[in-house]
Parts: sequence; C-alpha cells; structure tokens
Amino acid sequence: MPPALLEEGSECFQHTGPSLVGAQLRHDGATAAVVRPSAGAASPPQVLLVERATGPGALERVLTAAATAALATATAGPAARPVSVVLDVGPHLEHLLQHPGSLDPVAVVRVAPRPSTDPALARHPSALLEALVSRRWVVPGGHDLLGRELRLLDRAALAAAVADLAAASPRCVAVVAAGSAGQPVHERTVADAVQAALPGARISAAHDFGGHGSAAREATVIADAALRGAVDAVVDRAEAVLRRRAGGRGAELRLCRGDGGSLSAERARAAPVLVLGSGQGPAVLGAAQLAVADGCRVLLPAADGGHLVGGVRNGLALVRPLVVGEPAAELVVPSVALDRARPSSPAADRPDRPDRTGRAGAPGAQARVPDVVADGELDELACVGAALARPLSWLDEIAAIGSADDLAAVQRAAVRRATAVATANGAEPGSADVVEVSTVAVPYSRAGTVRVRVRVGGVGR
Repeated sequence: MPPALLEEGSECFQHTGPSLVGAQLRHDGATAAVVRPSAGAASPPQVLLVERATGPGALERVLTAAATAALATATAGPAARPVSVVLDVGPHLEHLLQHPGSLDPVAVVRVAPRPSTDPALARHPSALLEALVSRRWVVPGGHDLLGRELRLLDRAALAAAVADLAAASPRCVAVVAAGSAGQPVHERTVADAVQAALPGARISAAHDFGGHGSAAREATVIADAALRGAVDAVVDRAEAVLRRRAGGRGAELRLCRGDGGSLSAERARAAPVLVLGSGQGPAVLGAAQLAVADGCRVLLPAADGGHLVGGVRNGLALVRPLVVGEPAAELVVPSVALDRARPSSPAADRPDRPDRTGRAGAPGAQARVPDVVADGELDELACVGAALARPLSWLDEIAAIGSADDLAAVQRAAVRRATAVATANGAEPGSADVVEVSTVAVPYSRAGTVRVRVRVGGVGR
C-alpha cells in the first residue's frame, strides 16, 4: 500500500498494531516509525507505521501519530509498561554544528602547565569547533596521563579568570585540564569555581568523558557545551508531546547514542555530545535487524551514488571515535564506524553476494561476513534501529598496572562503572552485559601504562 498523504508535508504508512517507537529529527523534517520486535531469532521486526512530516512542528506531528498508534494497541491494566520512544537527533545536531550562529558561544578554560606561545596552538585546529568559541582563558596547572601533578594549580590565575568569566557571563563554559582523565582534581576545582560564579551556566568538564589527546578532549567539551541548549529544547518538545498522548500510561523517552545504542533523556541533557553522530548509525542497525543478521556488513546508499559501509557484530555496530567537520576533528566519544565502499569491488558485482537476509546465493561460496544492502528509505531504517536500540555505555580510561592481577582489577573496576552507567542510561537492572573490553599499551609512556576501553549493553526497561 503506498503512503497516503494526510496533509501538506506529512505522510503516514500503517500496517497493523504497534509496539515500540523510533523517531529521527532532521533540520528539514522528522520521521517516526512504530516497530514490533521480532518474535524469534529467525524472524525480522515488523514496521507497523511510518509517519513523516516537514516544516515547523514536524517532530510534534510524527511523535503524536506514532504515540497514538502505539497506545491504541497497547496492553491495558495496572501492569502495563510505559511506551518506549527512542529519538535520533544526530542529523539535527550535526546541522546545527555547521551553522554555529544557531548555538550559544562557548567560553573555554584550559588548565595547562603553561599557555601556548604559538597562536596556532592557542586555538583548536578545527575551524568548525573554533567557530563555537567566544574566548579562552588559561589557568596554570595540570597532571600527566597517570595523575602526577605537573604544576600546582595557580589560585591567583584561577581567581582572575573567574572574575573575567563573571563579567562576561557566558551561558556555556567548557573546562579541559591536562591529565584530567587520570586525575581530575584541578579540573573539578576550576569547574566548581566557575559554577559558583555563574550558577546558571552550563559547564562541561573533560574528565566526564575520559579519552586521550588534548585536541580531542577539548573538541568534545566544546561541542558538548554548545549543544546543551539545543538538546534541552528538543527533549522538552518530545516530552511535552508524550505527556499529552501517553497520559496515565506514561512514556519512556530515550535518545540514540552516537555508537548506535541509547541513553536516558536525563543523561542526554547532561552530556549531549554523546548523541552527536548518531545520524546514519541507527540506519546501519535497522538494516541489519530487518535482515535478521547479527553479524554482517551493511551498505548504505551515499548521496553521491556510492555506498557507505558499516559493520555489525553480535547485533551491535562497530564503533570508533567520532569525527566532525572538514578537516576532520576527532572527539573522544564513540560513533558508528562508516567508510566509503571501494569502487573497485562493489557488493553488487560479487557472484556470491548475499541477498537481503544475508544468505550467500552462489553454491560453494566461502564463509564470510554477509553483506546487507539497505534497500529502504534511510530515515525509516534509522527509526527501526532507534526503536530497537539497546542502552549502552562506553568508558575510555588510562591506568597503570604492574602485573596481570593489576590488569584484571582495573578491568573489573571499569566494567562495574560502565555497568552502572548503562543502568543509568535506561538498561533494566541486572540485564547489562559486557560487549567489549580492550586493553592496549600507551606508546611512548612508562611501562605498564595502558588504555582500557569498556563497552556495556543492557535491555531497555
């Protein structure tokens, strides 16, 4: 049945009774889908309804239609669970970053042993991120990777910087201290002083995100601070719709993470950079889920006619650090890894190319990761991926170990922290499991210095 136009800029495609809601917000419109999860390991999820809208109020219109449809077939009674709604705002936020005039400017406070003498080093190398910065202050202090103090925190310089900030009264402040991933005391002291002087300011601190590399850590807190107002506004709009439509039944709103998982609306408000970069990531997962492929290579159509390739393993997308802008600036938060397919070996030219279900079609084809070629609308696939997104958490930390027992203890502690974060992100208590743990030596550092990355996923409430 083709979509039926309901009104200018809106369309609805309904099949049968709904279950979960996934939605995507873009700068030019919004899409929502109602999805019934698969009934078994061999069956795909069902797309029950797709609603699209453009123009002002697009998000409200699609969420209203989807929530109404979800409630129409929901199980009634006192034990009825809230309607699950997962919203992908990545495309909307990426558009805002490209138009910095629509975001609040960010004041940046660096804590470093000494200020940069070269003007090029005094600013961020990414023009996209530097356009968000109104002014910088440098407070002497900081630590090395392992938390050893490189210089005492200069209290007089801190007081002068705070006085300047109080006079400028910025709404958004980013604080990044050398070595705060290993020892955040200087960064916390600066952030607390700024918050005391500017009680209404939104403050982002780099130690909240972990990671490695001063440029990547500064880029992360600049983007996080700049996007807080925008994410607050979107969450407020979505929650207002769901309060009106869900009534006493209630609705649980989560947002898509950049790595293809989900997190609670409260966590998204506190750390909006975690939802940046979601964009096409949910579409990768949506295509894999509709193909009933827990492990595959997903090919998404690119705007120029080629393909973008993303990998899925154990039902979760492969990730790498988020990159924004041109020239590329790396952040410390994860995003779904997407690469351009090589023109010399497109999937369509392979004689053993799998069909949409991931099964190889040629006799005697060697076992390999199956290809899934996305043949639906990308916004619909993204909504499917969003509706079924698992609450995830990601930790990226530096530690010092002296033995195998030390390594095991560091990993256990990191897994406990990641599990707590996944539960706070909306995972059912007790459902979180370890998706990935990796430990690598940090080059050009003392023996025993390692970088620990932990990814934990759970089942949504």
